[in-house]
Amino acid sequence: MKKEDSPVKKKKTGNKEKVLAYDMNLMQKVAAILEAGNIEEFIDVKKRPFRLIFLNFIIGLSRGVGFLLGATVVGAIVLAILKSVFVKLGGMPWFGSQIADILLYVKEVTEQAQQAGR
Repeated sequence: MKKEDSPVKKKKTGNKEKVLAYDMNLMQKVAAILEAGNIEEFIDVKKRPFRLIFLNFIIGLSRGVGFLLGATVVGAIVLAILKSVFVKLGGMPWFGSQIADILLYVKEVTEQAQQAGR
């Protein structure tokens, strides 16, 4: 009987094949996870840092524009609600007199500042 034909050797070979099959299965699972995580894009960005800077600039610009548009819409809605409230209350005459008092105060202060500067 040869050593190659021994049952022990075949058993080990079978184990090796099972281990290799398990390792290949595991590597395929890891590869699928990495592909799902878009690792290729991450590596691409790491290779080209100026692209990363450009992308961050564009993202910041779009956030700024979105904030500006959203604030404009919300502000317009708030002003429309306030206008309708003031109209339903019959206007607010004290509000106009308060603004007039503030304007007179600002005018007096600026005139005093101009006279002191001469």
